[in-house]
Amino acid sequence: DYLARGLGELGDATAAEEASRRGWELLNGLVAELPTVPRHRAGLTQACAELGWFAYDDGRLEEAASLWERGWKEASRLAADYPDRPEYARALAAASSNYGGVLVDLGRFREAEPILRAAVNGAAALAEASPDDRQVRFDLARCRFNLGYCHLKRGRLDDAIAEIEAARDLNAKLVEELPDVPRNRHLQALYLRNLGEALDAAGRPGSDAAL
Repeated sequence: DYLARGLGELGDATAAEEASRRGWELLNGLVAELPTVPRHRAGLTQACAELGWFAYDDGRLEEAASLWERGWKEASRLAADYPDRPEYARALAAASSNYGGVLVDLGRFREAEPILRAAVNGAAALAEASPDDRQVRFDLARCRFNLGYCHLKRGRLDDAIAEIEAARDLNAKLVEELPDVPRNRHLQALYLRNLGEALDAAGRPGSDAAL
């Protein structure tokens, strides 16, 4: 929703969320009325992602999980219905990462892990097919981090370290290529901080360097 993004950039988070919610309501109604039109379903997937971030950033994790579950289900159906459309596969990887990630935050690890594993596999296939696509590589890094974070919370430290290191390395290339993009640097700091935590918990050297 362009209005929501514009208001968000102006710093009016409340108005931005209200605009995002109106967009979600309109698309939700369109999908209910015209359930076979793929562009409406794709729009609803994106609207769920956007509105879910407002909830997540405000600490309303259950609300974010509900929205991201809806987006994940819609993205899953789109990817299954149109397997020759890579944009739907990309949307599914992003939706899976969001939904799986918030499930980890909620302690629902058994639900989260298969969703995140599928997200990594899907995003890796996209990256192999389009190695120069920075958004695809960004999504793969996020998917691998979220899976690693799930392992970390479950005490599977070796698996956590392997996934978070992979996320760090993928994102480091994006930071190098696009040093002026804040989100890449922000996520790199997140990946390094959690890698340090995992290395420290495993009693392995390198935790200070990771930070």
